[in-house]
Amino acid sequence: MISLKQVSKSFGERRLFEPFDFNMPKTGVVALVGHSGSGKTTLLNMLAGIDFDFDGSVTVDNINLINLNQNELSDFRINNIGYVFQNFNLLNLENVFENIYLPLNSVSMSPSRIKKRHVDDVLKLLGIYNLKKKNVNKLSGGEKQRVAIARAIINQPKIVLSDEPTGALDENNSKQIYSLLRTISKTTLVVIATHDLDGVRLIA
Repeated sequence: MISLKQVSKSFGERRLFEPFDFNMPKTGVVALVGHSGSGKTTLLNMLAGIDFDFDGSVTVDNINLINLNQNELSDFRINNIGYVFQNFNLLNLENVFENIYLPLNSVSMSPSRIKKRHVDDVLKLLGIYNLKKKNVNKLSGGEKQRVAIARAIINQPKIVLSDEPTGALDENNSKQIYSLLRTISKTTLVVIATHDLDGVRLIA
């Protein structure tokens, strides 16, 4: 699915990554574990085709991302990548349903009733169907994390990138989020950037 060849990156005089090769499978969980500032988010952005300031190559399904123009990269991300951001990046003044429906509606040509049913199915999968009409700014951190995951998987991407998915959550909510990611990983490649080694062991 994802192949990294002789990837290295520097920030000025600081060498963040020494050249390395790594292959990731089509499904399952890959965990990038390290302390803050070790380059976890940077690597996620490289996998997503957001950061190209590095040496080496990143290929997804034999497509070298650096060879894509901006329109092609946009299409690639829409069709292949679901990104769960560390700070959620949700529309705080919109309700849960709209946060998930809007990205689906922007790319899907299906009838509205089919898209709305798909959103409901994802909300049920994530255990937040009862929150669909609640504004995001009224949600707890754990609830926002579930909405962010729902938005990331609504277009059925091949890859879900999750940046510190439990960084602001208590132990119980963290276990629930890892359980959800484990379920998603049965059919999708889930790449997690985290400092929480104990939590990652829950889905290993």
